[in-house]
Amino acid sequence: MRIDKFILPVIIIAFAFSCQQATNSSQDDNNQVQSEQPVTKENVFLYIGTLPCADCPGIRTEVMLHYNDMTYKLSERYLEKDDALPYLYEGVFSETSRDDKVIIKLEMPENGGVRFYHKTGNRQLIMLDQQGESISSTLDYSLNQEYPE
Repeated sequence: MRIDKFILPVIIIAFAFSCQQATNSSQDDNNQVQSEQPVTKENVFLYIGTLPCADCPGIRTEVMLHYNDMTYKLSERYLEKDDALPYLYEGVFSETSRDDKVIIKLEMPENGGVRFYHKTGNRQLIMLDQQGESISSTLDYSLNQEYPE
């Protein structure tokens, strides 16, 4: 009888300790899953529109921003041109805030240049000049957000 009184508390303590380790392990697994950002439609933003062109009706432009790895894909097709194939660009982008505006900066590895856009609250990107300033014009420099499939 005396042995039973000693063994029972040891078994209870051992059981409680093993349950605590299982809970900690489960919490670590949950934290690891939450820290990995899955690639979903919520992390990808697509903007489409026709930007002004000096010698054609417009430039059909598509910008896809991948926030999971901060990369972009840009397609530009000059409308009604003989070689109406799109120009394709890929690279990295950054997002900063300036004067209460969200500015998107596309790094153009092909030519070492950059492209700037103002990301508005109403699901648009508005093209900026090469210094990242607003373009003074009556022409429409906006791209509208679409939802990628």
